[in-house]
Amino acid sequence: MEVIDKNEKVLNLSKQSSFKLTELKMDVKDDVLTIRLKAPLLSPNNYVVDVSDGILTLKVMLAKIETNYGEIKKKPIFVECFLVLPNSSFNSLLNSQYSKGGLFISIAQNTPKTLLSSDAITGVA
Repeated sequence: MEVIDKNEKVLNLSKQSSFKLTELKMDVKDDVLTIRLKAPLLSPNNYVVDVSDGILTLKVMLAKIETNYGEIKKKPIFVECFLVLPNSSFNSLLNSQYSKGGLFISIAQNTPKTLLSSDAITGVA
């Protein structure tokens, strides 16, 4: 059986667009997914990370400079990158931090908690 990496397509598409991922690593340990990614457009204060329904969305803000009659204006432009997470239960963003030229993201896996234990319950109601 062939194993397909869902993010391989995203990584290949990002190489062709203006937002280029140069590194993408994922690791799961103790119900926490850790993602490390690098991209030339990333800097410490120009990104927003969102996680919803097993999809991580990374928005990077760039400044577009326009001149109009000698007046220079900067307009924000957002470039988005989408990553499919290994499991849709990874949906609680714990941390995102830019360090050493890369973005480190931690996402917790939320599993439904049952109120009842797996032990048999006996008694009279």
